[in-house]
Amino acid sequence: MKNSLSLFVLTLLSRIPLLDIGYGPEEDAWGHVQNIFEMKEAGHYIMSRLPGHPIYEGLLYLLFPIHDAFVYNLLSAVASGFAVLAFYKLALHFKIKHAYFAASAFAVIPIFHLTSTYTVDYTIGLALALWAYYFVIKHKIVWSALLLALAVGTRITWFLMLIPILATLNGYRFEKFEIKKSFQFLLIFGFVSAMAYYPVYDVYGIAFFNTYSLPYPPLAKAIYKGTIGVWGFIGFGFLSVIGIAFLIRFKHFFSQLRWRHIVWLIPIVLYSI
Repeated sequence: MKNSLSLFVLTLLSRIPLLDIGYGPEEDAWGHVQNIFEMKEAGHYIMSRLPGHPIYEGLLYLLFPIHDAFVYNLLSAVASGFAVLAFYKLALHFKIKHAYFAASAFAVIPIFHLTSTYTVDYTIGLALALWAYYFVIKHKIVWSALLLALAVGTRITWFLMLIPILATLNGYRFEKFEIKKSFQFLLIFGFVSAMAYYPVYDVYGIAFFNTYSLPYPPLAKAIYKGTIGVWGFIGFGFLSVIGIAFLIRFKHFFSQLRWRHIVWLIPIVLYSI
């Protein structure tokens, strides 16, 4: 209990110095804030960008009477604390060595640290998705389905977490297909997700599934963003050395992969794509 509390508090304290310097360095953060002003003036739901982020937009809307960069950014910071706490509990459950230090390392990944200090939905969705996975391994189906649906309500791409969660629910390899539990999960998840996106559908109809035709960055820039941009120069260099050393020394590891490892790799591959 003490470790959990200290992780949460330390994560939150590490974010505080950056919470009062504006809504963030990303245009989407300022877009969220502008969108709340537009909704207040119009008197009805307006999406900040396709396909809508109704849960997050709703949170900002409710906080509008006391809106301030610090207040909005604090949502992200608190969510990052809960995400780190979920990571720690998952590490303990799977008996990962030095779980506390692993969770502490997760807390200071550069891109995670940065996005947990401004007005954006990333850390809230991540925290909800991690807790959804934690609850499914603890066989708390209702809580898992509810939290994943709320995560999808912050950003629709979180629905991809259905794959590892349903695989885990059914014994990783679907050898013992839990029809009743799977149906219960999908029923709750589907209903809450649909309710979350109903305001978007009510205003925009099925067209909210459209997307923008955006110019994609050059491949070199995309690779930079997904490597050094995520881990930092020192962090990515360290991980590269460790990864190469691991491949050289532990080639036999891949022949011993368990299905749960493959299940964990699925969302990593999907979100990387």
